[in-house]
Amino acid sequence: MGCPLRLPVLVYFHGGGFIDHSASSPIYHNHLNTLVAEANVIAISVNYRRAPEHPLPYDDSWTALKWVASHSARNGLEEWLTSNANLKKATQ
Repeated sequence: MGCPLRLPVLVYFHGGGFIDHSASSPIYHNHLNTLVAEANVIAISVNYRRAPEHPLPYDDSWTALKWVASHSARNGLEEWLTSNANLKKATQ
């Protein structure tokens, strides 16, 4: 048998202007499920902290991107992601 197909990765940041909703809000969760099924990708949905309590959700977003990229060098902790994701362009 050949190597299993590795899927592209989509890092998804839900809407809400960094102040409203979460990654599990039905409007965003359902949209992402449809997108993943149609595009045949692995989605990483980031549930960042929201303003005004956390005024810089940018930090959470950047941390999430670095976490995904860490798997491209097989240094990540999530074996399922390392094994199933095509991360060749994650650091380019």
